[in-house]
Amino acid sequence: MSRYLRYILPTVLVFVVLVAGCDDRGRNVPTVTVPSDYGTDPTDHVFFTFGGDPQLLMQISNPAALLSLDTYIPQISLTPANGGENRPVPTLILLAPEGETEYYYLEHGLYELAHEMIENGEIQPMTIVCVGNDQVFGGYFYGSSYPAGFYDQVLGDEMIDYLEMRYPETFINDKAKIGIGGIGQGAYGAFRAAIKSELYGSISVVDGPLDFDGATGTGGLIPLMDQVFVEQSTLTAANWRSAPPAGMDSLRSYPISRMFIGGALAFTPHDTGLTYTVTLDTTTSGGVISVEANVNVTEQRQIADTVSLMRFIVGSADNLTGITWYFHLPFSFTQRPYQPIWDLWMDNDLEALHAAQGGSPLADVNMWIGTSTQAKWGYHDMTMSWIATLQNAGYAPETYTYGGYEGYPAENGEFMYDLLRKMLIFHSESFGD
Repeated sequence: MSRYLRYILPTVLVFVVLVAGCDDRGRNVPTVTVPSDYGTDPTDHVFFTFGGDPQLLMQISNPAALLSLDTYIPQISLTPANGGENRPVPTLILLAPEGETEYYYLEHGLYELAHEMIENGEIQPMTIVCVGNDQVFGGYFYGSSYPAGFYDQVLGDEMIDYLEMRYPETFINDKAKIGIGGIGQGAYGAFRAAIKSELYGSISVVDGPLDFDGATGTGGLIPLMDQVFVEQSTLTAANWRSAPPAGMDSLRSYPISRMFIGGALAFTPHDTGLTYTVTLDTTTSGGVISVEANVNVTEQRQIADTVSLMRFIVGSADNLTGITWYFHLPFSFTQRPYQPIWDLWMDNDLEALHAAQGGSPLADVNMWIGTSTQAKWGYHDMTMSWIATLQNAGYAPETYTYGGYEGYPAENGEFMYDLLRKMLIFHSESFGD
């Protein structure tokens, strides 16, 4: 039996979420229930357990513990009623960058591109699972913590269990037939998942925070710490940790600040020793199913340091009783790394994760890495440093350099359509016959 199906109340919750989550959310994207020569399956899926790590159960503003998904279904994998053969095909998982939803790649032409390339034989048919990044702070680096969600499990065994359950006749549970990719935070999340789970046979990424301190130990995310105080120009040594609007804020107009907040909730939450009650109400056509669980988190880790402790950004989580998420930023008002907290961030750097996994967790993984010198937030330098780290470890990633042109630089996925074409070809070749 799949580990997913051993959860408490699994059958009820799986059914509820599959029914409640299968809609197009106003995007006019055909689903697999619509007679068509191709389609997508927009299914928000629940990830949580009672008794184990709570997956997305405690994630901020996610009371139903849902992961936002939209899956491209190739024609050959559709039901015979929709002109398909239920034929098994490889699977590619694409993680959205910071601030973007599960529709990011579809909005950049993935839907039409995949269909065209399969039809003309450029790539083999494949299922493409698009995963949305959390929207509260633009994303949590696909890291693992109580307030951010346990993406290490969600993008590990849990995702494989889900795909096997959702597409039992067409999913191939074989590492060589499963790939993962992303841009920005999605690039970091893809490599993190590939390293920690060792379940993916191919990976394709485009510029992201792939080396937290860069090649010199003073690059990477460190220069962005200055930019937080540029974004929020009224912060002072006296008020920066105070309640907004006087203190540090998480407005959408402060994307770098939000990136650090999301990362801090993933890597350096203040307190993980919690006792809480959660109530999940899910409405279906048959009525309301209410699930209440008293859950004790037995792992205790509280960071006693208060130099960069932030207490006024996140209020009580809407799906939890009596929980307020405090977190520690990796820098002080000096705008430089605060070492006790920065060290915890560096524990989540890809190089550190690779070393902690032991051996060569990417030894049998085909890798494609795209980068532009014009990429935002210093992502190019971080990407090049990670490429060098991989090469020094004996790997041979395929690399691709691209750029924009005068007046239209390649800063933030502007050429995603062209990049997707290359990524799809790479994965198709990696999947083999």
